[in-house]
Amino acid sequence: MGTNMSVIPGLDPGLVSHASALAVLATGFLVACSALVAGVAMVKHRRLLAAAAAGVGASVAGAYGLTLLGLSIASREQTLVRGEEKYFCEPDCHLAYSVADVRVLPLATRARPAMSGGRRLEVTIRVRFDERTTAPWRHKDATLAPERRSFDLVDGTGRSFPPVRIASERGFDVGGAALLKPLRPGESFRAILSFEVPQGARDLRLLIRDQAWDYQLIVAHENSLLHKKTLLGL
Repeated sequence: MGTNMSVIPGLDPGLVSHASALAVLATGFLVACSALVAGVAMVKHRRLLAAAAAGVGASVAGAYGLTLLGLSIASREQTLVRGEEKYFCEPDCHLAYSVADVRVLPLATRARPAMSGGRRLEVTIRVRFDERTTAPWRHKDATLAPERRSFDLVDGTGRSFPPVRIASERGFDVGGAALLKPLRPGESFRAILSFEVPQGARDLRLLIRDQAWDYQLIVAHENSLLHKKTLLGL
C-alpha cells in the first residue's frame, strides 16, 4: 500500500494525517498569538516583551519548517506495481487509487510531425472508498466526493504528460467530472485517462497528486517541499 503521507512503520496513515493537520494548525495559532503579543507590546513600548514574543514565534515557525524539510528529505520515492493502491487521506476516511488496465494505441501524427513515432496510452484507473478506514463518528452510508487531483504520466527523465482526454468507465468523454463521482464506503468506480507521449519516452509511471496549495505546508505530506513521490507503475 502506498500513501500520500510519509508513514513511520507501525503507525496508521490516518493517525499521521490527523497529527500533521493538527501540527500545522497549532503552529499557525502559536505564531499568530506571538505576533499579536509582539504588536501590542510594541504599541505600549515594552520592547523586551515584544522581542521575546517575536522570538517565540520565530522559533516555533523555524522548528516547524525544519521538521517539514527534514521529513521531506528523509522520504523515499516509491513505484507501486499495477493493481497496488495509493491512498489519499481524508479527514475521516481514505480513498485508494490504482491502475486497473493500460492500452497502448498508435498515435495519428499527420497533423503533428513532432509527435512522429509517439503513442497513445489509455490508462484505466480505479478509485475505491476503503470502508475499513472510516472513523467511528462517520455515518456508515455517508458519501465522499474525491478532491480534485492532478494525473500525469512521468517518464524516466522527469518529463510529465497531462491527460488529453478523461472518460468515464463506459467511455463517455465527461472530462474531470469522471474523477469526482461521490462514493459510499466500499464502492468504487473507474475512469479512463488518455495520454499522448512522444517517441523515446520510457519508464512511464502515473503520478496522482492533490491540487490544494495548502498541502505544501503539511508535515509528511507528499506535496510538501522536496518530498519524494509515490507513483503507480503501468
